[in-house]
Amino acid sequence: MKKILLLSLSVLCITAFADTYLVKADLDASRLNPFLQRDIAVIAELEHIAILLVTEQEFSLISDRSLEVLDENPGEDDYYLIRLTEKAVDLGLYGDILFHENNDYLLKIDHAAFEELIKQHVMVKKLFLRPIVLSEGNPQSQILHYPCR
Repeated sequence: MKKILLLSLSVLCITAFADTYLVKADLDASRLNPFLQRDIAVIAELEHIAILLVTEQEFSLISDRSLEVLDENPGEDDYYLIRLTEKAVDLGLYGDILFHENNDYLLKIDHAAFEELIKQHVMVKKLFLRPIVLSEGNPQSQILHYPCR
């Protein structure tokens, strides 16, 4: 009985502390379907990319896709999608630029830097590390839009 309990606790600890990765995936005509069909957590969809939360074990399920690891073991309060409205803003001063596509950026920043960033001419959207939910009746997902700050 003790062996079973120890084995169960070991498995629980391993899965609870398994590495999770913030991953950028290029999208094709199938959009999010390859990820959703494999139960991969999609947390954002942009025009040409998806942002995923992937565990080490899940990488083998999507190895056929174009992927880039952005961060390891992401924290909930750190990530913001930024759209520049003026080219003169140097986002590198406010945090780590994890990727950019055209005028869209993903930044990892702390609260103090965020307070300074929103004083600039940018549009900001917090990236929550929760899977997006698509309705059953609508097979098309909605592309993430940036509200003005």
